[in-house]
Formats: sequence, structure tokens, C-alpha cells
Amino acid sequence: MKQRKRVLGCVASVCWLLQLVACGAGEDGGAPAAPNSRGWQTPSCSLIKGTGALTYTVDGGVSRIPREFPLPSNRYTFGLAVLQDANVLLALGNDGRGLRLQRSADAGCSWTPVSSALDPLFELAELVASGHIAYAWTRNARWIYQIEANGSVRRINLPFDPLTLRLDGRDSQHVRSARFRAGQVQLMDSRDGGTTWTEVGTSPPDPGLQPVAVISGANLEHALVLSANSGAWVTFDSGNQWIESSGFEDVHTPNGRSGAISSDSVIAWLLVQDRPPLGVPSRPTGVYVSHDGGLTFQRVMSEGPESPLGAGGTTFWPHAGDANLVYFAFGSIGPEAPSFFYRHDAREPAVTAVQWPTKEGSVTSVAFHPTNPNVLYLGLSITNPD
Repeated sequence: MKQRKRVLGCVASVCWLLQLVACGAGEDGGAPAAPNSRGWQTPSCSLIKGTGALTYTVDGGVSRIPREFPLPSNRYTFGLAVLQDANVLLALGNDGRGLRLQRSADAGCSWTPVSSALDPLFELAELVASGHIAYAWTRNARWIYQIEANGSVRRINLPFDPLTLRLDGRDSQHVRSARFRAGQVQLMDSRDGGTTWTEVGTSPPDPGLQPVAVISGANLEHALVLSANSGAWVTFDSGNQWIESSGFEDVHTPNGRSGAISSDSVIAWLLVQDRPPLGVPSRPTGVYVSHDGGLTFQRVMSEGPESPLGAGGTTFWPHAGDANLVYFAFGSIGPEAPSFFYRHDAREPAVTAVQWPTKEGSVTSVAFHPTNPNVLYLGLSITNPD
């Protein structure tokens, strides 16, 4: 029965890929509309003013624009988003002055606090944006914040703990999320900005599911759910049919930890750990890439002394303008240890890395300039041992 489901799934996925190439993504949750780039400028400042946690790079992280303030230890910025409004970005985190929402109106050269009235649980919250609206969300709270371009904030209560949050690029009120309950992952959909929700599809048939869901920003019907037994399951139709991913034969038991889907919804990346039988040495954690939306994967990076990876997973940031590119990071503990900022081009076989001292801050959020693909905005954090 499982083999038949996989064959049927492959047929469905081929149809989906052909439709994507021929017609573009579907109307419901389709490819995100490009931001209105009128007025967007390429930043050229030599100092980032108003913060110690935000900067940008034009060379993939080799150099970073200095910040006005130093970033204290154990301070975090996981929220960073570019809005459609010209030169406007929002950031959420704590750069040593308490949790605050900050806004830039000059393409990231200076930052001004616009709100500090957010719950402390949102210190590790992420930001996602569509058009003129951003949402702040965290797995630790049953509510989200809807944020206007001017920084005004509205709290929206949720009936579940969100595993993720993604927005329709054409409609900022269309929100897709997922919940984990009784060992099952259920995709959730809202058409009114998160006020009301409906279940879509079913859960993958796997008793080892992780509370991790990856939803495409280009096509909300396309998602991955990760498993401690089989790596991942993929759906192209909002969870009505799930297909078990393959390509993890180089580990004993593939334990999917985190992942991402590209900006054209064709390429996917996963971080997979090994779960060997008792007494058997584990094989190295790896980063895997898929060129068919998550059906089949192949390893492109293995963890090692010169290529550390997060033990509990890592965040991937697919490039908004180049669907072949993804960035991810590893932040060491201790001011003298290096931080790693990785880049993978799906057209290439290897991952490249940039290192810098952790005391400068490790990358914990990334956003992309809407008209200049070389400009990467970075949110930084520092973790030191107590």
C-alpha cells in the first residue's frame, strides 16, 4: 500500500511541476507578487544607526556594515522583514535595550523603535511580511501580532500553538500555519489575517512526526512535515495527499530537524540527523537539497569541525530573488569562537561558508532587498555561557 501511495504521489508531483513551469503557480497561494520597487534605494551607509543588532552585507557576509552600538551577550533578534513600502523594514528583538519593534525607512541604514508593548515571550519571535503588513509569531504563544508599515500593532489570539507562519504574497490576510497535537501535524488556513482558522488536509501517516512544518511562501499548498523516522513528508495539495521523501540512505534513520522551500517552490533543503540503533555510532548530520519540491533529496554538506551545524536544527533563509540560493548559519558559544554563515547554490555541489568572531554577533534572521539581490539584511544575536 505504501509503495502504491508513493507512485501515485510521484505522478501528482510531476503534474504539479509541469503546471508550475507552463503556467506559474496557482491562483490560491500562488507565487508571491514582487514588491513595489518604486523608490527603493540600495543602501550605501558606512554605519548602521540606532541599533546594535541589525546590519547588511553586499558580499554574502564577508563584510558587514558596522553598527552604532555594541551588541551585549545573550541578546537576540529573530524578527526581520522587508515591506512593500519603499525602503521600509521592520525588526523585532532585544539589542540590549529591551524587547522592541524597530522600523527603518531608509533601506536599513538607521532604525527607530516604534513599539515596546509586546509580550516578553516574543523576544525570540520571527517576522513574516506580505505587501504592507507583517506578522510576528512564536511557537511559545497562542497569539500573533499584525503590524502595519507605520509600526502600529494589533494582537490576534489563536486557537492553537503555531509551528510556523507563512503569508500569501498576493493577499496579506491569507495566512497558512500548522499545529501539532497527539503526534499529528495539521495544516491550518486563515483568510482573515488569523482571526479565524480552518483545518486543511490531513496529517502524514507517520508515528514519528516532529512538531516541525515547512510551508512554501510561493505556493501555500506546498509543505514539508519532518519526521524522526523517515526524514520528511511532502504535500503539493495542502495535505490531502502526503508523499514520503527519499534520498537519506546514507544515515541509519533520518531524523528531519529543519528545512526550507525555495522562492519558486521547486527546490527544498533539509537538515537531517542520524538516529542509529543503540550502540551504533551515528553518521554525520547533513544538509540535503531536493530539485523536485521535496520528493527526493541528496546530501550537499556534512557536519564536521570546520562545518558545524545546530544540534537541534537550523534556520534556512531562501533567497527571495534567486530561487537557487539559500542561507543558513551556526552561532558558536563563547566570544572567541567563530560564527558561520553558509550559502548554498542549488546549481552547485558544495556549500560555501564565511566566518567571523561570535562577539560580532551570529546571524539569526535574514531579509532580502527587493531590487538589489546582493544586499542581504542580517539580524544578529549573541549567546555566551553563563
